[in-house]
Amino acid sequence: MAATVRRGPLVLLKKYWNEQPELVGSGAMGILGLGLLIWGGFKYYEKDGNNRRYRGHYIVLRHDDPAVQKLKISCDVTSRS
Repeated sequence: MAATVRRGPLVLLKKYWNEQPELVGSGAMGILGLGLLIWGGFKYYEKDGNNRRYRGHYIVLRHDDPAVQKLKISCDVTSRS
């Protein structure tokens, strides 16, 4: 009786891990790093990360602009410390 051959992505990954563990490990770390890079970019722009404190040029904001409220909150936080 012949043994059944198992096929699938998990079996191939296990075989590849046994043959080339350095490549599988570095590939997994690369995919993890790419995911963290994308997540960090989203968090950076979500928290208005491009709003630097000291800019090279001035920006004029109107009083009803929503960015003014963010600036007031960030100035209150930095002035307390």
